[in-house]
Amino acid sequence: MASSLTVGTPLASRSVILVNGAKAGNVFWQVGSAATINGAGGGTMAGTIIASAGMTFSTAGNVVVTTLNGRALSLFAAVTMVNTAINADGVPSDLPAEDPIEVPVIVPTIPGITITGSNAANVVAIAGDGTIIVENDGGLVTVTEVGTGTIAINNDGGIMTVTNTGNGLVSVSSNATGVVTVTNTGNGKVTVNATGAATITITHTGDEDYFYP
Repeated sequence: MASSLTVGTPLASRSVILVNGAKAGNVFWQVGSAATINGAGGGTMAGTIIASAGMTFSTAGNVVVTTLNGRALSLFAAVTMVNTAINADGVPSDLPAEDPIEVPVIVPTIPGITITGSNAANVVAIAGDGTIIVENDGGLVTVTEVGTGTIAINNDGGIMTVTNTGNGLVSVSSNATGVVTVTNTGNGKVTVNATGAATITITHTGDEDYFYP
């Protein structure tokens, strides 16, 4: 439809019924503006709704469940649902699923910083509460933690200097041949696991213990 889609009225709900073996996974609603589905609460909607200006299911205060056998997608505004049950595969929960629609699961990843430097020092500093992952496969690296964040370092490269003056957590794993120097003057915890042959120097004046296997 070129503009809006309205199912039901503010006083009475309506249902979209599929017959003769039709499946909700094969039904698509293309809405040019907004969609309003059973503002009175209750009723069953079937299919995938793609609306340009958002959509609403039921309204605040309704206790009767509104059911969507399908999916609700909005391009430029919010999808608002009140007491709404969703069967994303398009099949009511009391019926066996046939040819379900697989919904991919997106797992968030923490971006890392990869150091591939040369002879010059690469400096990484964190002052907030975020997370920085350092994979040092090359040059010299200097890491400073002055906030409450977390730094995880895997050093397979050259010389590394780590300073923790804040309340964050610093974890160092070093297999490198370069010298590793760790100074902890804050309240954060420092963990160092070094298996390389180089000298490890640790200065600890903070309140938390450090672990050095």
